[in-house]
Amino acid sequence: MMAMAAAPITAPGRAAMLKSPETWTEGEMKEVIAAAQGGFRGWKSGDPLKTQMFDAVGDWHRHVYGDGEQQVDDTGKPVEPQPIRPIPAEAAPPLTPDGEDLWQATARLGRKLAGSGNLPEAVGGLQRGLNMLDTDRAPLAEDGVYGPQTDYALKRATARLGPARVEEALALGRFNRFARQAERDGSAEGLAATTQGAFAPLFRAPGDAKAPKVEAGILQETLNAHGGRTFDDWQPLKVDGWIGPKTTEAFARLLPEHGADALTAAYGRGLGLN
Repeated sequence: MMAMAAAPITAPGRAAMLKSPETWTEGEMKEVIAAAQGGFRGWKSGDPLKTQMFDAVGDWHRHVYGDGEQQVDDTGKPVEPQPIRPIPAEAAPPLTPDGEDLWQATARLGRKLAGSGNLPEAVGGLQRGLNMLDTDRAPLAEDGVYGPQTDYALKRATARLGPARVEEALALGRFNRFARQAERDGSAEGLAATTQGAFAPLFRAPGDAKAPKVEAGILQETLNAHGGRTFDDWQPLKVDGWIGPKTTEAFARLLPEHGADALTAAYGRGLGLN
């Protein structure tokens, strides 16, 4: 898994889609066209990536040639358009929005996943998080297996949004998978461990026991906001940054009323992650 996360994408068209069309060479643009046309089954084939490839090629042409009307000569024959901007002669390296080498960034994310202890659970959280983060592609199977589709989705999200946003998606995905299971089971046992394990690395340095537990306090605020609107007998939780029995019971009580996905989304907004 770590080797796959660190390895460059070798399919030329898919690799080019990890970069802005403005940086493409003419050869890369043609590779994207070839990839989009491969196995073509019509414009509504059900593969969002193919549609995005055609759209990106259009963006490349508008960037290079402008979006003016087609010119014709005196005989009515179309005139070959001339670039209004220079076309890159050499392929640019794939980078994150912060300018980091993309493969180094995804290698680091891969090492973080591999060091999480329960790899299938971590990968499942990543898949869930990527599905929540990037809705413009076909959903990943949330099976906990790090295969080619998950690898490409990780690299695409890292290239478009940066590794920090991917780490946030991983945290939200882990929490959402727990919330969905808790909703099915009718029990939120393990809420404290899951919340701390998912979000603590985002908000404080490892081993910093004195730092405020932001993730716990925001969860309590989120539950209070929903609980007060839902139940007449709601007793507001004390926002003390400690997820104990009362917070766990309140979370379990709200799950069937609002659903795991809605509560996760609200919690993510409170944390500033979506």
